[in-house]
Formats: sequence, C-alpha cells, structure tokens
Amino acid sequence: MNIKNTFKKTILPIILLVFLWGIALLVQFTSEKSTLSLDTYVPKNYNFVAKIDAKAIFKETAFELLFEAKDELVLVGMNEKLSEPSDMNGKLGIDLLSEAFLFTVPFKGKIIKGVCVNLKNKTDFQKNSSSLTSDKVFTHVSGEKGYIFSSNEKISKKEITNFIETEIKDKPNKKELTPNNLSKSDIYIVTKENILGENTIFSSSQIGIKTLNDKIKLDGNLTKSKKALNAINNIDYKLKSNQSNFNFASGIIPLTFQDTLKYFSKKIGLTLPNIKSLSFNYEGLEMMESVMLPNMNMIIQFQEAISIDEFLHNELFLSKLEASSQENTILIEGKKYHFHQINSSTISIGIDKKVNYSKSNNLLEINGNLSSLFEIKNGGMFVSFLEGIPVFKAPKELFNASKEFNLVMEGKNNKYNLSGELNFKEGSFTMNEVTKFALEIQKIF
Repeated sequence: MNIKNTFKKTILPIILLVFLWGIALLVQFTSEKSTLSLDTYVPKNYNFVAKIDAKAIFKETAFELLFEAKDELVLVGMNEKLSEPSDMNGKLGIDLLSEAFLFTVPFKGKIIKGVCVNLKNKTDFQKNSSSLTSDKVFTHVSGEKGYIFSSNEKISKKEITNFIETEIKDKPNKKELTPNNLSKSDIYIVTKENILGENTIFSSSQIGIKTLNDKIKLDGNLTKSKKALNAINNIDYKLKSNQSNFNFASGIIPLTFQDTLKYFSKKIGLTLPNIKSLSFNYEGLEMMESVMLPNMNMIIQFQEAISIDEFLHNELFLSKLEASSQENTILIEGKKYHFHQINSSTISIGIDKKVNYSKSNNLLEINGNLSSLFEIKNGGMFVSFLEGIPVFKAPKELFNASKEFNLVMEGKNNKYNLSGELNFKEGSFTMNEVTKFALEIQKIF
C-alpha cells in the first residue's frame, strides 16, 4: 500500500474529525463514560511520547467551534474530507473521544514509531487495520487498546513477535508516565535519552500544551545534555521588541547552525567566528527591482573579536551581493543596511541607523507578530502566486488570525523552564483556526 496515500486518506482525516468530536462531546454530556487511561501502556523503553487528550481539548473549544465561529470554509471543508473515499473497507473502531499516544522506541537497531488508542470495537480494528500493514508497518490489539507501528527499516514477523512480547504484551509500564506538571495539559510531549543524537542540546524535555477558546498555552522544562558541546548563554544584547514585528533573541546557537553559517559565509568571502547570541526584529521582505530583501535589524554577539570592516571593505562579499559600501552602510538596489560596532565582538546590522538594546537574563525570547514572517512588501503578482500554495497559505492565514505570540526560556545549572502563549484576535477561535490550517496543509500530501 502507498504509505503517503494512506497518510492522506487515514491519518489526516482523523485530525480533521475534530469537528465531529465537538458535536459528539455535546451529545455525550449526559451519558459520559470513562475510558481506559493509556498512561501505563506506552512501552517503558520509549525515548519520545506525545499524548493528545481529545476530550479535554473539546471541552474547552467545542462551543466556540460549533456555535460562535460559524466558519463556512471549515464546514464545507470538513464535509468534503469526510465524503472522500477511504482505502480501508469499514471503520477502525477507534474511540475518538479519548486519549491517544504517539511514541518512538529503539529496538535492536531499529526505531519503532507507534500510535496507541482506545478502541470502541476491537473486532473492527483487527479486521480493517490490516489494510495498513506492510513490510514496515504492523498492528496489534491488547485488551481494549489498539496499536499501529511503523519501523524505519523492514521488520520480519519474528522481530514483530519479539517486539510485542518484550515491549507490549501484558507488560505495561507500571511507572506513571504523566509528570505532575503536565497532568492538566491537553497535549504533552516527553523526550529522553538524547533522541536526536549525541549532539542534541537537550537530553530530555517535558512540554505541555493547553488549548483554550482564544489561545494556546505552552509550559515545560528541559535538561541540557552532558554530552552536548553547545554553550547556553544569556543574551547580553537584545533589541528592544516591537510588537508589530517578529522579535527573536537567543543565546542558544546549535553547532549545526554555526557550521552551516560558516560554510555559506566562506562562499561569499566572509570568515566568521562562532556566534554567542543573536537578536533580530523582522518586519518582512520587500520586493526590490530584481531581488527580495529583508526589512530587519539584527545584533550579533560573536565569541571572538570581529570588525564591521570584514563586511564593509570586503570586495568579494560586496560583489556577491552586488552591493556597494559608503561609510558604515551597504547599499543593495537602493536599500541601505547600517553597520555599527557595539564592542570588539558585537555588531549591529539593519535598516535603522540607531538601534535600542538591553541585557536579558533569559536564554531565549520570541515574541511579537507572527504574520510578519509572511509579509512581502511590493510583492504584487508574486504574492498572489504564493498564496495559492498550501505550504505558504496555511501558516499565513493561521498567523494572520493570531494577535500576539510570546515564548521565553530561562534557567541555569542545566535545568531550564519554557513558557509561551499564542493569542488569537477577537472573533478568531483556536480550534476553528487550527482546523482551517489542517484542511489547507493536507493538500500538499
């Protein structure tokens, strides 16, 4: 079976069934029944797990989605998706009004990804989930729980049996999985064991997401890996935030980013030391005569000394940009970028002659207007073309519906706290906007 087609026809429609989940919740208020918690049925050797509590989400958002938003695009889109033919004959028998877990488990050199759900009808699941299976995908039923697994490599029947016996079958993880600080989250994510490799900055994390009718809240904590070579620095020079722009400041600069930046910098004649911290305010792109240029101000603090002359008097750099320099500015097709030496290792670059900055005790700050990320001034027909592409249109519409965004990370001694909030404009509702995003983005599959 074509996995890509299966994903489009099966997994994405499940996401889009949120509209029906809301209706079902309202109907079930008078006959609510408890469902089996899956906390103790995720394999104990997981290195990643995400929990989605559909019931909790729609207790917060169903009324607004169904009775206040009244979004015709959502209603029509949901009807079209639910009318599409499926590759499966019959239903999977999944209880959509309960918890679901997604997880990854390392197993004998392979990475097994899994989904665990409560079942309303395990006979339907056993019968119809077989159409999902392949030499990398297999399913399992244990009691009233259904599992769908996917291996990163081909997996034999013997290996499947061994995996089920050692990780799943009648051997639930007796240790409570949900950390206390995440118990009230509608969605939470837990990682451990340097899931992204030895150079992962954070060896473990616990992140919870709460959905409300007009906002999404995020809280969590992270632990720095003892193996990570990355330093985590305070932000000594943070630009003053402008809430109409997208503002970013970080003392966490991954080594992969540093290496990539050095590689491309050398291509244009620059030799740059590693970055200690970075701060920028971004207004969007502007279409010039033959190129799009960013409207932004930026402060870069390097780990070693650097002079703005590295940029201003570098003939190769200027020729690659088709730019000219005058005093402390670089001119590209009529747009001026001003350079300023703050100290021996810190410089500012931007469209404003003077920038305001201060020291921050945080390690990461992101805030402001997310719609700036998709702003293109004087874009004309090019913007119209982009707005017909789902991967551009979907996030742009979601961010245009948002009012403000804020994300902060703070801490010390390798222990860090993360908190954030995405607020939507008056008249825009969380689940309605997320559903529109899902309906649009699925078109790329």
